[in-house]
Amino acid sequence: MLIKDIMTNQYLLMNHSDTLDNHYESVYAGDLLSVVMRSASKGCVLISVISNLNTIAVAVLLDIPAIIITENQEVSQAMIERADKEAIALISTRLKTHEVIIDLKDRGCL
Repeated sequence: MLIKDIMTNQYLLMNHSDTLDNHYESVYAGDLLSVVMRSASKGCVLISVISNLNTIAVAVLLDIPAIIITENQEVSQAMIERADKEAIALISTRLKTHEVIIDLKDRGCL
């Protein structure tokens, strides 16, 4: 599936629109980056409340094509720039993590 299939008015792409053409295979939700590193799989969309450069670093290590930052957490310009550099879609939403999972499941995006 493509990242652009996830997008609705509840999601805001924070970086370059080319990243909407990234492919993903699954989703993984986690707020402890060490657990994400151990358990997330290549090609998944990471859903997390953690909004910092370490989140991008983990995504690079695991070949994660997109990160959805939940609960309107502030996304820094440095994070946006790093996501652009690494061609990772960086998406923000006001939804809570579990609400994103429910939304994606209901719309067939899982």
